[in-house]
Amino acid sequence: MVNELHKAKETLEKYNQEHLLNFYNILSDEEKLDLIKDIKSTNFEEMRTLYENSKKDEILDGRFSPIDYVIKYELNKEEVKKHTEIGEKAVLNNEVAIVTMSGGQGSRLGINGPKGTYEVNIDDRKISLFEIIYKNIKRVKEKYKVEPFWLIMTSRENDKQTKDFFESKDYFDYDKNKIIFFTQNEKPILNIEGKLVLENEHTIKKASNGNGDVFEALKDNNLIQKLKTNGVKYIGFGRS
Repeated sequence: MVNELHKAKETLEKYNQEHLLNFYNILSDEEKLDLIKDIKSTNFEEMRTLYENSKKDEILDGRFSPIDYVIKYELNKEEVKKHTEIGEKAVLNNEVAIVTMSGGQGSRLGINGPKGTYEVNIDDRKISLFEIIYKNIKRVKEKYKVEPFWLIMTSRENDKQTKDFFESKDYFDYDKNKIIFFTQNEKPILNIEGKLVLENEHTIKKASNGNGDVFEALKDNNLIQKLKTNGVKYIGFGRS
């Protein structure tokens, strides 16, 4: 452990993050190992770059351009018909998957759990946001006689609660092999001075990387290849 501690100190000194070891001497052996492991797994160069970039008014210089898109209400009837036929053909061929981004907690809605489990009253019946999404998918299932993959992006905080909720609802009678849960990535939290924050004396505090992380999370969970293998060419995105 002495050698690992020495390496950790060198890394922290390089990136001016020595405060992460402030409580090291009062930790148990197990907690010391946890902290060293956390330090070793942190990409300090990336965090420094992110912090420095956050202070810049970056000019993209044309490196990004909009993707091709259409706006439905600007289309005429023939154009709507054309695009509808393209979409229906893709659905009929089971080339479409649905991704629901549901990494957030429902604290602002007054519930202790995933936002998707929040219930609203519809036709004098309480129904969760997840079930509302399911009903939209069910209409596709019944109309086109297909059962598309339903991918649900969770977070470390709500992954188990989300899975438990779906199990308690018997997956809404959906083929549970077609429902795939995957967690979004996390990044360490920086304060305004660029210092990493401790969650406790032996753990670096992390937070979910936001809905924009969905593409990276799909790749990191090997789901892009899985979808390709199953013939999926298109993904529809939504959030709970």
